[in-house]
Amino acid sequence: MKKGFTLVELLAVVLVLAIIAVLAGMSYTKINKDNKLKACKALETQIKNTAIEYYQDNPLEYIKAGETKGIKLQDMINKQILPITSEEFTKITQISFTTTIVVRVTKDENGSYSAQLDYSNFCGRV
Repeated sequence: MKKGFTLVELLAVVLVLAIIAVLAGMSYTKINKDNKLKACKALETQIKNTAIEYYQDNPLEYIKAGETKGIKLQDMINKQILPITSEEFTKITQISFTTTIVVRVTKDENGSYSAQLDYSNFCGRV
């Protein structure tokens, strides 16, 4: 009686392991992409909130009711208003730091602030 496995049995085991590896890789890729998108959306929210705080806290940049002012995202990062480096920004958003993005802050008649990024599909490249 011979001991060991036949070639067919070994190939079957290798095939099953290959299928498991492919499925695990696909799951990892989806999870990684979802996490990148969440990080980008969180950064977008942080950018908007930081721009609003900048205009609320800076008396030289006072916004009257019904008025809109804009600040370049690059200026927010370079002046360290936004606590992120240009390299981190590019890594998270997949957008070149040299791309001009303006954050527009508006104050309505009730005194509430809102902010919008002057860049369509900010997290679309992630």
